[in-house]
Amino acid sequence: MNKQKFKELITELNLDPANYNDGKILKVLVNEKDNTWTIFLNFKAVIKVKDLNLLEERLINYFKTEAKINDIIVKYSYQDNNLSKEFVEEYYNFFLDYCKENRPRYTGLKTFNSDFFHNEIKVFVANKIEEEMVNNLLTGVKEFFDNYGLDIEVSCSHSPFQTPLEEEIKERIEKDTKQALLEQHLYEQQAKNTPEKEKVHRKRNKLTKEINGPITPLKEIPASEVELIEYQQKHTTTNFVIEGDVIEAVINEPKGYKIYEGVVYDGEDSIIIKSFLNDRNGDEAFYHEHCMAGKRVRVFGSAVYDRFSRDIVINIREILGIEKTDVKRRVDLAPVKRVELHAHSKMSTQDGVVDIEEYMDLLKQLGHKAIAITDHYNVQALPDLDMHARKAGIKPIFGLERCIS
Repeated sequence: MNKQKFKELITELNLDPANYNDGKILKVLVNEKDNTWTIFLNFKAVIKVKDLNLLEERLINYFKTEAKINDIIVKYSYQDNNLSKEFVEEYYNFFLDYCKENRPRYTGLKTFNSDFFHNEIKVFVANKIEEEMVNNLLTGVKEFFDNYGLDIEVSCSHSPFQTPLEEEIKERIEKDTKQALLEQHLYEQQAKNTPEKEKVHRKRNKLTKEINGPITPLKEIPASEVELIEYQQKHTTTNFVIEGDVIEAVINEPKGYKIYEGVVYDGEDSIIIKSFLNDRNGDEAFYHEHCMAGKRVRVFGSAVYDRFSRDIVINIREILGIEKTDVKRRVDLAPVKRVELHAHSKMSTQDGVVDIEEYMDLLKQLGHKAIAITDHYNVQALPDLDMHARKAGIKPIFGLERCIS
């Protein structure tokens, strides 16, 4: 009966029964107070980890959606609990790949050589310090296998063939430093030999080697505050080198100090760049001459979420003026122009930052004839839409976005 129920469940979850080794439901414990279920599953032999993980995901989603259960806990057991070394390695690598996003410190285990046996993992280290670190991490590995009902032995031991991690890091730093110095030298030589019309312009202060690092495409920079936090946790930095054309720029003086703010476009995406200006260093003159609309710049700086712009911006640490280019403008070459029916203005909190007048300028540039403004839960922008659209010869479409429950 329990086998039949399991087969029906597998069919309902749209899974292949051949992947689940005569599985059966042993029992289901219901906690009515917390509205949670604990489901006990048993299999003839160990299942591939990807198939088991897929089963658990669909099982949880199914009962949370269909039965409105708050939480589902799945427990596993096997008639034959023996794990081949191939399965041990498969589960281990699956765990480390999962940790890239959720528990990054465990990915350090990939640095060490490992051997896999039946129901056993051995990790090799070079010294006592590494042994203590690895043993702490292996506790989490053991818990991972326990969660899947698998009993394995994990251990680490010293190996004369394992290079100490500290030495590997030193070697990597030395190699990266030599490469950076070489790139700096080549870049300086290239700047000397560059024709006058393509000359690189720099401020009077000495540049750091970071600005000659690899250029990051703007589409690869995190686009939201949440993505930026996740990126920093994974890479331990939010520093980037970018290069592109300045499509608009302004120098503001809000409260006795001056701020440069520009928008850089690299052919695929754009981003805001910002810097406080120091007149004693000739900053303002440099930015006016080399960093305004129509110029090309290379920037080294840190990506942050800016509360005023409500967007990700690059705070400039170093900047180079590369060469003069034509101002880039968006174009729409479609013979039949589209009509945007879902646009938000700055009246949509955390979802729109554009003024109605800016929309009108863009629509005229693209040759569009109409637009619908559909802000969240309010119509505050519609009077401006009516006024500016009439002036621009654009047809205004009045809308509203709301949720109905």
